[in-house]
Amino acid sequence: MAKILIVDDEINMLKSLEILFQQSPIYQVETASSGKEALEKFSLDTDIAIVDLALPDMDGITVLKWIKEIKEETEVIIMTAYSSIKTAIESVRSGAFDYITKPFEPDELLIAVEKALQLIELKRENKRLKETEISFPEIIGRSKEIKEVMNLINKASETDASVLIVGETGTGKELVARMIHFKSKRNSGPFIPVNCSALPETLMESEFFGYAKGAFTGAFQDRAGKLELAHGGTIFLDEIGEMPLSLQAKLLRVIEEKKIQRLGDLGWRETDFRLISATNKNLEKLMKEGKFRDDLYYRIKVIEIYIPTLRERREDIPLLIEHFLQKKKTELGIKQMEISQEAYSLLLSYDYPGNVRELQHIIESALLLSGGKIQKSHLSLTATDFKHFSSEDEEIPLKNGWKKIQEISRRLEYELLKNAIEKYPHLSNNEIAKLLGTTRRVLELRMKFYGITKKDKKS
Repeated sequence: MAKILIVDDEINMLKSLEILFQQSPIYQVETASSGKEALEKFSLDTDIAIVDLALPDMDGITVLKWIKEIKEETEVIIMTAYSSIKTAIESVRSGAFDYITKPFEPDELLIAVEKALQLIELKRENKRLKETEISFPEIIGRSKEIKEVMNLINKASETDASVLIVGETGTGKELVARMIHFKSKRNSGPFIPVNCSALPETLMESEFFGYAKGAFTGAFQDRAGKLELAHGGTIFLDEIGEMPLSLQAKLLRVIEEKKIQRLGDLGWRETDFRLISATNKNLEKLMKEGKFRDDLYYRIKVIEIYIPTLRERREDIPLLIEHFLQKKKTELGIKQMEISQEAYSLLLSYDYPGNVRELQHIIESALLLSGGKIQKSHLSLTATDFKHFSSEDEEIPLKNGWKKIQEISRRLEYELLKNAIEKYPHLSNNEIAKLLGTTRRVLELRMKFYGITKKDKKS
């Protein structure tokens, strides 16, 4: 929701503008009839200020300058009944986004506000990009798997080709997309991320393509879609496998023709963006099932980058643990930090079904719970106790199927270890490890993980 402050000493005008913007649910409106009242009602969450030039206690330019001093990101639109080139120039030089002469049509003001909001969103996204670049200058890791990912990122950034990023949830697909954007010639343009799985199907088309005023109930003004906002930059379509077939056909047309048509609009608009897509699904399988267009698939998969799971690059886990410990230590203001050997061993042996994102959350939670001295009990692992599970045959669902397989695998591992310890209490850990076909170190790490102890342990 965008917050708008309207400042005008003409009460009828003030009320009319308040009603105009309150018709749309995306606006939250505050009004003021003087410069002093405007300063009192202005807040740091004000996105746009619409200010009359002639106020009873101070002129609108003074209010404009004051607003810009407090919050430079707020866009200000100046209204005046006395149009002059001198006033217009002074307004723009003082930081006004636009200058409108009274009387004006409501659409004129609505369009100006819409453009201001688009500019605000682009500025915010560029700021987020810079912050992300500082926080994550590189992907953490030195494994051969992650080096291959970095190699592909560098190659992809040298071209404008479409990229398909494939990997489980939490592996860092958006981070890879942002890195490609940063390293490419489009890095001065916007990076527009869209999570296809988070958008209701009924809103997808308007979000992607935008709409013209009157296109449907509630469309009170023109609005640009994500594909249009990405002009000159990159659009990142996360979980593209969730996109409905009807929208897939329209996206394909945009990719091929490089122009879009807003809902309810007769005209076409040129657009130039780089497309990066991501999925945790098997798109080839969806194609066979008729749920994903094969022509779109080959369009988005000019370059494919597979992001390995943490299970596939275990040698990177110590680096990631250290990275997140130091990062969260600074963010949380923790001066001293310790981690027990038992807790560290668990972090190294855990399978991380949620991948890097889960590791980050585990570290943050442990630091918060422990105050900086992390023990085994502070680790919020999703699979620390399997004593109540059985290994009966179960049907593996397609949705989150890999996670289910990992869960069953851990149940079986727990029962295997428990049975071996109970059946051969007289054997040493080294002997049991040889019997199971593993090493003593792995055996003891997994025993710690599941909380299994020997009653009569021999070394």
